[in-house]
Parts: sequence; C-alpha cells; structure tokens
Amino acid sequence: MEEFLNSNSFKWILSIIIVIVGWLIGILINRFIYKKIKNISQKTHRRYYYLIVKKIKNLTTLLLVLIATYIAVNIAPISTDVLKYVNNILKILLIITITLLISRLLSNYIQYLLKKSNKLTSKTSIFNVIIDILIYTIGIIIILHTLGISVKAILASLGIGGLAVALALQETLTNLFAGIQLMLSKKIQIGDYIRLDSGEEGKITDITWRETTIQHILNNVIIVPNSKMTTGKLINYNLPDGTYPVVIPVGISYNSDLEKVENVTLDVGNEIIRDFPHLVSNVEPAIIFQNFGEYSINFNVIFRASIFENQFILKHEFIKRLRKRYEIEGIEIPFPITTVNLNKKE
Repeated sequence: MEEFLNSNSFKWILSIIIVIVGWLIGILINRFIYKKIKNISQKTHRRYYYLIVKKIKNLTTLLLVLIATYIAVNIAPISTDVLKYVNNILKILLIITITLLISRLLSNYIQYLLKKSNKLTSKTSIFNVIIDILIYTIGIIIILHTLGISVKAILASLGIGGLAVALALQETLTNLFAGIQLMLSKKIQIGDYIRLDSGEEGKITDITWRETTIQHILNNVIIVPNSKMTTGKLINYNLPDGTYPVVIPVGISYNSDLEKVENVTLDVGNEIIRDFPHLVSNVEPAIIFQNFGEYSINFNVIFRASIFENQFILKHEFIKRLRKRYEIEGIEIPFPITTVNLNKKE
C-alpha cells in the first residue's frame, strides 16, 4: 500500500481528483451559493449585492479550477523543465483572472456606493475606465515580475519612445483629464440638461474617458470631446436647484381689461399645475407685463418645471387651454393687420 501511495500512478490519480474537485466546487458555488445570495438580497431589498456577485461568479469558478490545476500539476510526476514552464503559464492565468475579478468587484462596488448616495454620476463610465486602467496596470506589473522581467528596465528602455507616445496621445490624455475634471467639479453630472455655446442642447447621458454624450430632445445623439466641455461656455439648466423657468410669451388686444386677463390667465396656469406632475407645485405661475407692442400688449407667463424636457408639452397644452378660455371670456388675441386707404379722385 505504501508503495502504491508513492507511485506515479497514484500521483496522477490524485492530481486528476484535485482538478475535478476544484471544478465541482465551482459548479456548487454557481448553483447553490449564488442562488442563496440572490434570495437573501431579494429579501433584504439589496439586489445590487447580488448583481455585483453575479458578474464575478464565472471568474470565481475559473479561479478555483486554476488553483486546483496548479496544485495538481505540482503533485503530478512531471519533469522539472516542463513543470516550470506549466507553472509560469498557470501563474499568468491566475494573475489575469484575479485582476479581472478585482476590477469587476471594485467597479461594481463603487457604482453601488454612488447609486446608494443618489449620485447621478453612477451611470458614467469614466470611473470604470480609471479603475480598469489602474488594476490592469498593477496586473501587468505583477505578471512581468513573475516572469523575472524588470519593470524599471522596461521603463528605462522606453526613453524617448515613451515621450513620443505621450505626445501622440496628448489629445486623448487631455480629454481623459478633462472628463475627470468635469466629474470632480460636480458642475456637470449625468442627467443634467445643458446648452452649449454652439447652440446644441440636450441631456447628458454619459461621460467617458474621451467624450461626453448628449441626447437631444429629438432623440439624436451629440458627441462632444471632454476638452470642449471644459473650455467652452455652456448653460446647465439643472443648477442651482434643479428647476427650470418655463416662459411663455402672450399678447392681448389693447381693448382688453388687464385685471381680467391676469385673473383668467393665472386660473388656466393653476389648472395646468394641477394636471402636470412635473411642474413645481409649490410655485404658482406668474404674469409679468413686458411692453406695448405694435398691435398688442405683451406679457410672459412663467412656470417652474422639475424636468426640462416637459416644458414643450407644457407649452403645447397651456396655449391650447388659454386660447379656448380667452375665446370663452371674450379676450382678443390680436394679429397683424395691414390697412390700405384708397383715395378716389372725384
């Protein structure tokens, strides 16, 4: 029996068993443990914990199989040269797997923290890019160190070549740091409605390492380099308090009773506030008379909305209701009329 335990056949059998056990443990984790985590997260209303774990479960199985294979290879009767070569391959695969595992864990956990703190920045991908760059860089350094390659020697050998690469990537790096500046300044965040100095406007949907994506009200996508966002002028309609003034110009006849016009218009405005949930309900509509126009007395009706895009349907509905109410109340909305006098010669 002792002779069999020391034989190569037993070592091969033990190695195969270890690999199978590692594979079975990975399956067990996938089928039972993650299912248990899912049930717990649903009961505690912390589903995001399950989503974080779900993204790494396949990597966890791979990690267990690689660890089991590494142990099995070192038990199996393999020659020293082959063992060294196989161990290096397994170490590299282990480092890559652990790097991906840590990257996904950190990225998703930071996203979870941002979401928990009600930050709209949780949807931006620039954080994931920065985390991935840092983790992957560390992973590459560890791999090089494992292979016995000096990182200092590589950095020294880059020399002028590295400077040339940096110059070639100058625009990319500028956009990357501009994106970081945008996020850290908190002057622009995901979900903000902005207007650029070039006239384009829309809601910010993402800020990546290179560009900012803006969704136009017509559902078109505007892509702007981050450097343009930091150097150009823009209006952020979400600041300072996240509400927007909605100004609707109106003109009425010079024959109108202004007190009656004001009361009727405010009545329609209050009706709109009751029917539209995305208006700021605790702020009543206001009327400000502006000027004596060529054919009408002009004034503005001002609402405050909580969502910028809703101003368009608001204007649409308010104009319809106001026109109908003015018609009932006998309030005239004038329009330009050209009068031509013809003098007939007798």
